[in-house]
Amino acid sequence: MSTAEAERNAQRLFLGIFIATLGGFVSSFGLVMQKLAHKVNEGLPPEEKSTFKVILGFACYISGTLIVVSSMPFAPQSIIAALTSVNLVGNAVFAPCLLKEKITKIDIVGTLFVVLGIVLVVIFGQKCSLSYTAEQLVDFFLAGGQVIYFTFMMLTI
Repeated sequence: MSTAEAERNAQRLFLGIFIATLGGFVSSFGLVMQKLAHKVNEGLPPEEKSTFKVILGFACYISGTLIVVSSMPFAPQSIIAALTSVNLVGNAVFAPCLLKEKITKIDIVGTLFVVLGIVLVVIFGQKCSLSYTAEQLVDFFLAGGQVIYFTFMMLTI
């Protein structure tokens, strides 16, 4: 691999990580916004309840998910999947601000462990994605163990 190609791959990886992280925070904000809307509406009579914040929160959540999906061409799925934990970090940031929830020392320690785990996966995770043809994917699917597994799963469901 040439130096220019390696640099382009590193840029794509960084872009994928950035987009997935942004999407995680947008989704997290949407969930907290929905909870805020339900808290505000909780004690109100039906005619005074507003659905605006609920819809706004849901739209943010869906937008965040779509942003994360848009990061998939730029970074391996193994890293994108680990970055979905950013939602927990976002909840720890947004909940105290918007919901006036108390954040405890255990919450902070837990959040730091999540951040550490994300960083470790990004640093040591697989940096390239393998590409398979449609024929190879069909061969993988039709391998003996896969057919038995999927048949068993379908029969038990």
